[in-house]
Amino acid sequence: SYMYSVITAGLTLAYFMLLEASSGQTLGKRMLRIKALMADGSPVTLEAAFKRRVLFVIGSIIPLIGWLISFGVPLAALITAIQDEPDNQGFHDRWADTKVVDV
Repeated sequence: SYMYSVITAGLTLAYFMLLEASSGQTLGKRMLRIKALMADGSPVTLEAAFKRRVLFVIGSIIPLIGWLISFGVPLAALITAIQDEPDNQGFHDRWADTKVVDV
């Protein structure tokens, strides 16, 4: 149902926001030994964590074309990160003024 999609999107967004704002790392980032930081090297703020992730989950709550958004946003983030030298920032990192670094 639609409410299930909204709740799942909210929980997913909360997971990424809280972990990235508290430690800079989700479980996946810990396994890859990377960390999200603000572009100036300070810890990620809640606002920046929201900006980094909101477009990734919004597709799951938009009827009809949500699947296209859910497919296109991660693809666009990957392509922009690969093309951005030397920082490898995806469009979501540039929008949130964040970066991902090795730890």
